[in-house]
This record gives sequence, structure tokens and C-alpha cells, in this order.
Amino acid sequence: MADEEKKDESGNDAGNAGGGKKLLIIGLAAGILLGGGIGAGAFFMLGSSSEEHVEEEVAEEEPEPEKQKELFFVKMEKFTVPLMYKGRVLRYVVMDLSLEVDNNEHKLEVVQSLPIIRDAMLRDVSKNTIADHDNPNVIDFEEFTSRVTRIGNDVMGEHLIKKTLIVESRGY
Repeated sequence: MADEEKKDESGNDAGNAGGGKKLLIIGLAAGILLGGGIGAGAFFMLGSSSEEHVEEEVAEEEPEPEKQKELFFVKMEKFTVPLMYKGRVLRYVVMDLSLEVDNNEHKLEVVQSLPIIRDAMLRDVSKNTIADHDNPNVIDFEEFTSRVTRIGNDVMGEHLIKKTLIVESRGY
């Protein structure tokens, strides 16, 4: 009978009843402390002092830095160019080009004229090689991009295309 468990008046274990109440009290105390700590941290972090107002006023009076000019590009994907040497095609190069323009209106004009620009460029690269004069296996990218810009502006009749960028180039 010494091994019998102690029971209180309601029939519950007397040893476990006190432990549950202790855990409940400790949990509530921890919750209150944690909530109070978060609240105090938010108050101090989000609270304002007179020094912060002065710094904010000074920051507002400083002139804003210049905004960067917005860039507009017209994509020309999969433009195939023959790499020629002495009238023979050495290989074909597939390029993805981007034509830089000033604003959205110019972009729309260039997009509408893109088939005509592509035609003029294909005619030009079929007659004149894009290869470097010193090494026919290497593309002269600087000369090619300036030609593309010049041809595009000649087709448009205005100086709408500011620069040509070669986004990707693959040789076959």
C-alpha cells in the first residue's frame, strides 16, 4: 500500500496538480514579459525624439540628386549575319541586338520600322563583311554597331537610334 498514488479529494493525482498550475503561471509570466519587452522595444524604436526631427528637417532641405535618364531599348532578336572573307561565307553569326532610343515615342517609331531596318541591314552585311580587317575570323563589333546605328537612322530619316548594343552573339 505504500506504492499507492496519493489522490486529492476530487480523485486527481495530488503530485501532478501542483506542477500543471506552476507551468501555467510560469507560461503566463513569460508571455507577459515577452509581450512587454516587444512593446517596449517598439516604443523606443518607433518613438521619436526632438533630435530625430531636426535630422529629418535637414535631410528634407538638401537638394535631390539628379534622376537618371530613363533608357528605352528596341530588341532585335536572332539577326543572322554572314561572316565573309574574299566573297566566301566562313560562317554565320546569330546576334541579339538592342537599339537604344530616347523616349517611348521614338521606340514606337523604331518598332514599326523594324522590318525595313532589318532588310537594309541584311542587304548591307551581304555586301560588306563584318569581319575585322586584320583577322577575318573575328567580328569587328565597334564598326558593326556603328553601321547598324547609321543604317537604322538612314532608314528612319531621323537620328532616333542613339546606340546599338550587341546583347548576344553566337557563331555557327
